[in-house]
Amino acid sequence: LSPTRFLPFYGMFCLTNLSDMTRAHFVVNLREHFALPMFWLQILFVCVYLKSVTYDAVSRVGKNCIRFCIFWFTFLFMLMWQFNQFAMLFQAMAIYALSVLKLITLEKAVLLFFIHLGALVAVFVLQFFPKMLLSSILVTFNLSALFSLYLFRRSTHSGGVVAGFCKLATQILITIITMVLFTFLLKRLLGVESDDHIFKFLLGKFGFSNVRDFESRVYLCHDAFSFLSNDFFLHTSKTFLFPLYLTMFSGCLFVIGKDLLTQWCDLASLSNNKYRQFFTTDYFERRADLAFLVLQSVIIGLVSLMVTRISYMWSPLMAVLATALLCCEDIWKTLPGFRNRRQYIQMFQLSVIVAILGYNSVLFYNRFQEEMKDLREFWDPDTVNLMEWINNTTAPYASFAGSMQLMAGVKCCTSRPITNHPHFENKQLRDRTKDIYQIYARRSAEDVYNILKKYNTNYIILEDSICRAKRSGCTIPELIDLENGHAPDSRHLWMSMGLVQSKERRFCTAIENMDESFARYFRYISNMRTESI
Repeated sequence: LSPTRFLPFYGMFCLTNLSDMTRAHFVVNLREHFALPMFWLQILFVCVYLKSVTYDAVSRVGKNCIRFCIFWFTFLFMLMWQFNQFAMLFQAMAIYALSVLKLITLEKAVLLFFIHLGALVAVFVLQFFPKMLLSSILVTFNLSALFSLYLFRRSTHSGGVVAGFCKLATQILITIITMVLFTFLLKRLLGVESDDHIFKFLLGKFGFSNVRDFESRVYLCHDAFSFLSNDFFLHTSKTFLFPLYLTMFSGCLFVIGKDLLTQWCDLASLSNNKYRQFFTTDYFERRADLAFLVLQSVIIGLVSLMVTRISYMWSPLMAVLATALLCCEDIWKTLPGFRNRRQYIQMFQLSVIVAILGYNSVLFYNRFQEEMKDLREFWDPDTVNLMEWINNTTAPYASFAGSMQLMAGVKCCTSRPITNHPHFENKQLRDRTKDIYQIYARRSAEDVYNILKKYNTNYIILEDSICRAKRSGCTIPELIDLENGHAPDSRHLWMSMGLVQSKERRFCTAIENMDESFARYFRYISNMRTESI
């Protein structure tokens, strides 16, 4: 988008907004830490592919290499992150918008859609054929987009504002209708329920889902899935990132809207020579890569407002576009009065860049110094002791039940069988987790014993951090109580919901006394500092 010498300016935005760019420095390893670098590389090659000035000058072999790189990094990204279908959906929407607005050729859009589908099929095979992928919203949108683009392939934007708007609205409406139909048909044909929790979560964000539903509340109670806070905009505005991005995307959307209106009304042919330059519509046809980034950032930004976790995809795009605004001469040459004044453009760019760099250096110098001294290592002796005890004391075939996070650690560190899995994108595994989590519910010893024996469980690991967590309406015991129809400990938060007061004691606390009703089914093996087995 801009000369390489301006790359440090992008780096400055990343450093000064680090907490909004990535979670890698303050949380343990997540799948997104490995997936998102693949996503940025994929976007890079998509931009090269869409930028006609660059792509058309490449040899045939080079073009094939670019296409392969797009497929390869799309495949790697999808393989690593369970939310890949939504990230790729945002991109597919941006590509569809470019094609509908006639900013890229139909052939380019079709190729990118087929790359998405091909990568998804490859992931489907390597991940042991999860049917959820074949009925994902990415598949149905891409199929409906291909159908819509083929149906309207001969459509033009001429005919006036009313006719042009009606054509555009009709095409989008047909795409949405066919997507809904494809989704319904695929789910019925494949019998897929694995992604139901995602739609429950989306409905729950706006208060339309059952507030007692465990699957949706697991997400709704997680900070990463909350609405984006105002602090995000305060942080990014303080470093000039958000104001520059807002200027960039507003200007680009204005130009795209102006170009669309020009085509609808054929203003370029009606205007005289004095205003002909203003009504040209070829800029984003040449710079489709820039339009692609702007449209994708707008879509991701709207979703980020609802889900904080997505903001870690939005902030880097904001930094790219903010940097491009100040550093790309091509953008400034489109402004009236700047077309043939390269020297003035460079002087203006340099002065603004130096001013922002100086301001941020003064503002963040002390913070950077402190961060450089803040050396950390992850050390959890309680978990280490637990894993060592399991390895040294239990049989290799002994199975364990507990929280999803802890079971992931048990599986990775000891290779012991686990009865519930942290993977939540599977209906059977979600149902199994709800059953296993009855160890934190108000259930009798016999009920819990029968559930655990159904899954061939040998050991339960009860965590004090879960069982004795301060009640806030979002702890695991409270969510399980709601799922069971029982009034949770924070019952004042859940009035008038048809809940009943359970007469049973909470299993995870009642078992500590190990009275006769529990001793018939369970016995203590080890009582560690933060866990009981």
